[in-house]
Amino acid sequence: MREKILILLAAMAMTMSLWAGDKGKKTWPEEWRNVKYAKQEVLPDARISKGEAVVKVRLLNYDPSKKLALMVGGFQPLGQKESFHKTYPLSDDGTATARVPLRLVRSAIVGIEDVAFAPVLLAPGETVEVLMDAREGTPHFLAFRGYMARTNMERATEYESREAESETISRHVYDGLQQCTTTDERIRFLHHDYEQHIARIRKMKCTEATRMLLTMEEEAMLIDWLGVFGSIYLDLARHMGTISINSEDDYKAFFRQYADLLPVKQGAAALAPFSQYLIMTSPKAPACPAFWRVHAWSEDDAPQYNRDLVNAQRIIWDAVDKASVDNVYRSIQSADCRALVDDFRAEQQRAEQALSAQGGVYLHDLDTVAPERVIPELLRRYPGRAVLIDLWATWCGPCRMGHRTMAPMKEELRDRPVVFVYLTNDTSPLQTWGDMIKEIPGEHYYLTRPQFSYLLDQLYHSQGIPTYALYAPDGTLAWQHIGYMPTNDEVRAAIERAIPGQ
Repeated sequence: MREKILILLAAMAMTMSLWAGDKGKKTWPEEWRNVKYAKQEVLPDARISKGEAVVKVRLLNYDPSKKLALMVGGFQPLGQKESFHKTYPLSDDGTATARVPLRLVRSAIVGIEDVAFAPVLLAPGETVEVLMDAREGTPHFLAFRGYMARTNMERATEYESREAESETISRHVYDGLQQCTTTDERIRFLHHDYEQHIARIRKMKCTEATRMLLTMEEEAMLIDWLGVFGSIYLDLARHMGTISINSEDDYKAFFRQYADLLPVKQGAAALAPFSQYLIMTSPKAPACPAFWRVHAWSEDDAPQYNRDLVNAQRIIWDAVDKASVDNVYRSIQSADCRALVDDFRAEQQRAEQALSAQGGVYLHDLDTVAPERVIPELLRRYPGRAVLIDLWATWCGPCRMGHRTMAPMKEELRDRPVVFVYLTNDTSPLQTWGDMIKEIPGEHYYLTRPQFSYLLDQLYHSQGIPTYALYAPDGTLAWQHIGYMPTNDEVRAAIERAIPGQ
C-alpha cells in the first residue's frame, strides 16, 4: 500500500511539473512557444572565416526602470590584442542586439547584467537568439534559437547549475586537498575528482558538441591544477576565507608555500592515462576558451592548424620573445593564419602613423633611452615646470577612474607651471590607447616593457598601477602615491608645494 501511495505521489509530482512547464510556456512570446532543437550538433573544425556574429536577446518580466544591458565578452578575438567586452542597453520591451566581429567559432560569455550569464557559441555570419527571464528563483535561460541552439541551451543550463553549486564544489575540492599529506595523494585526489566529472559528462544526454566542450574544460582544469597548483590553490584558499592577504609579500609567501605542496610540473602529460587530449589535439578545440589557456603545455601534440592559430595569436599578444618572432612567424604554414599577423601589423602601422601626427603623443621617442634615464629625459623636456607622472594601462579600472577624478583639477591648474605626463607600455593595445588618450589632456608616452618595469619595480618600488610621482621644477621628487588616486585636494596641495610662489 505504501509503495502505491509513493508511486501515485511521484506521478502527481511529474504531472504538476509538466503542467507548470506548459503553463510557463504559455506566457512566452508566441514565436518562442514551439522551439524545436536539433537531435545532434557537432563542433566545426577550426577554420578562419571573417564575419559578424549576431546575438539577439529578449528578457521576459523586464522592468525598464532598472536600465539593464546585454553583455557579450569574456574572450580575445582572433587577430586582436585586446579582449572583447561590450554592453548593449535593453530597449523598454526587454530586447537588445549585439554584433560581434569574429574570425573563428568561439565561446563567449553572454547574458544580462545583474540577471545571469552563460557561455554561448558564436560563429561568423551566424545568429544566436536567446529568451531569458528576469525573475529570481527561476531558470534565467529559457530557450535558444539559431546557431547551435541545443548545445547553447544545454551549456547555459549546465552553467547555471554549476554556479548554484559552486560553493559546494569548491568546498569539496578544498576539503579533499586538505586531507592529503603528500604530493602523490594530491595528484591521486585531483585525478579522481577529474574522473568523476568525466563520468558524469559521459552519462549526460546532450549533443556531441556539448560533451566535447565540457570534457575539454575539465581537461584544462586538471592540466592547470597539475601545472600551476600553487596559484590555483591560493585562489581557492582565499575564496574559502582560510587565509588573508594584505600585501604583495603575503601573496608571494603563500604562493611559495602552496607551490611546494605539488611541485611536479606535469601539465598535459598528466592526462595521458585518462584522456584523448581533446583540448590539444582536436581540430575543434579552438572553439573552447580553455584551449587558448593550456596550449603551451603540449604544443607538439596539436594539429598543425591549431599550432598555427596559437602562434599567430602569440605574436599578436607579444607573447613571443622579440628575438624569436621571425622564427615563429616562419613556422606558421597556414596562409590565413599568416594573414592574421600581416593584417594586425598593417593595422598597427596605420594606427601609429595616425597617432604620431597628434600633438602631445610620443610613441617611440624614448625607445632607445636606457630605463634609468627615462625620468631625467622627461624632466629635461619640461624645464621650469612641475611634472606629475602617471603610470597606467588601458585595462586598469582604477587608472581610468583616476583620470576622470583628476579632470576638473587639471582644468583649474591649466595656467599653472605643471605638466601631466602619462606613461604606459605595450600591455595597453595601441588602438585602445589611442582612443582613450583623446579624453585625457596631457603628454602621452608609450614606453618599452623594460622601461616601464624599471620605473615601477626599481625606481618607485611600486606593487602595481596606478602609480603617481610628482617632480618639482628643480627635478626633485616632491610626492608619490601608489594605488587608486587620492583626493584632488591632496594632489593639488602637493602641486602647490612643489611650485611655491609661481
